[in-house]
Amino acid sequence: MSEASVEVSPNVPYLSQAILMTQKKVQTMSDLMPQSTSNCGLKPNQLISVDCLSQPPYPLDDPGQSKQLEFFKKATGIEDSEELKAHIIRVREKAYKIFPYPCIWVFDFLNGNLANHFFYPQVRELAQKQPDKNILYVDLGSFLGIDSRQVIHDGWDSADVLAVDIIAGEFLLLNELILLGIKHWQQLGYELFRDAHKPIPFFLGNILEEKVLDSQPLPISSSKKIDLSSIKDLNGLKSKATFVSTSNLFHLFNAEDQRELAKRCFLLLDEQRGSTIFGVHIAGEKERFSVGPTRSARF
Repeated sequence: MSEASVEVSPNVPYLSQAILMTQKKVQTMSDLMPQSTSNCGLKPNQLISVDCLSQPPYPLDDPGQSKQLEFFKKATGIEDSEELKAHIIRVREKAYKIFPYPCIWVFDFLNGNLANHFFYPQVRELAQKQPDKNILYVDLGSFLGIDSRQVIHDGWDSADVLAVDIIAGEFLLLNELILLGIKHWQQLGYELFRDAHKPIPFFLGNILEEKVLDSQPLPISSSKKIDLSSIKDLNGLKSKATFVSTSNLFHLFNAEDQRELAKRCFLLLDEQRGSTIFGVHIAGEKERFSVGPTRSARF
């Protein structure tokens, strides 16, 4: 797998917004699914078996990931590295059985896509310099809420962080979630971080639906603080977000919906200078459609 950083920042005086993306090039699916049989150094009785899959390398064993290891230790309250590894793998295997995406199986969520992003220091700096300012961070496509917890860990007020996940296309698996006793990603996140006692504002819905976020003209922005834990849709957040991060999400939509998704991201973005959309996404060298794990089309 090779990586290339791509920065797209409109150098136009009347545009304050910017999009900053790191693009990962993937040559073949085998790049995503390493065929290691090491079981990440764990004993068989520590694992939930997943048929026909060998264990890829565990990223937090890499000394170069020491900062991520420390983050997960503090965020989960599990200080022992081996105990933490067993815990993370158990939750990851449960998540993979529900949503069988390669990025889950190969531990992409442990790699610090947010913390290692070249733009992230500005996000962290703003929270530390202006802790009392009404600034909003939206984690779009929040998965288990890892990025949301990262920004809170680095100084953001949890009341100013909104985790958003999307039920659409490949995500229409609610029956399986209910059967497993898990409402949605939010519960898996609580299980991973063991922090259900301090919930993060979370919204679940299809951002492409008008009832969730319509395309009507933006309302006059108000400085009134929004209670993110009680929102019923995203319309009240238009022009409110200082930062929108979105990773490993766009490739789940076709080209037309990707363009619409980008527009919806801009609807959320504050018009103040410095407001930014950024993230990490998987991409191929040529555009194409593929069939996802739940048999839906992916672009």
